[in-house]
Amino acid sequence: MQISKSITDWYLGNNRENVKETPKTGFKRVLYFIWNYSGKLFLVNLFFVLCSIPIITIPAALCGLNRYLIKMYKDGYGFEFMDFFREFRSQLIKSIPIGIPSLLLLFYGSYLLLISGGFQNGEQTFFVRTVALVCLALAVLFGNFCFMLLAAFDLSSRHIIKNALILMVCEWKSGFCALLSVLFLWGMLWLFFPVSIVFPLLGCFAVTQLAVCGSIFPAIYRKIIEPYENL
Repeated sequence: MQISKSITDWYLGNNRENVKETPKTGFKRVLYFIWNYSGKLFLVNLFFVLCSIPIITIPAALCGLNRYLIKMYKDGYGFEFMDFFREFRSQLIKSIPIGIPSLLLLFYGSYLLLISGGFQNGEQTFFVRTVALVCLALAVLFGNFCFMLLAAFDLSSRHIIKNALILMVCEWKSGFCALLSVLFLWGMLWLFFPVSIVFPLLGCFAVTQLAVCGSIFPAIYRKIIEPYENL
């Protein structure tokens, strides 16, 4: 019974008394939540996958996932699955136009990668592939900044996009860390394919977004939230 209770406590994140101090920021904090709340990350990842099945609801599902992970990362307690579902319902319509620019960049970058192999000139191939990778990187960065802001604030689409573009420039280091997190985690999926095909169902989306949250949200907090708290 004691072993079963220990496993259940670890799965649900009820073992924090074994940790002397929760890391305050950075990837140590991300790793802390991955280890201590793996069960909750698995479940919220499952909810994200199920809510994304209609395809058109992926932006709203991403908002719900980000909302849950922001509360987890920022507060470290009090995060409930209802946070995911409330945000998902409230963003079903609003999140779609915000996701369109990232979607267009993603498709255009993917298209350029597909046709880049058809050029006989090596310089042309290099140029097309470079443009494709830049488009894909911008899609990841812009999308993550937008959907992180959308999950954190009740702002109009115009203000979300405006602030996302400003933060992408001013907080490029945070964006670069977020991009590296996405590349590393999805690179691991590619490296261990086809075994890794089950990873997205086991928590890959939640872990990826938690790493992105650990990179981007501190910048959002520092630039937008903290100045108002200090008034």
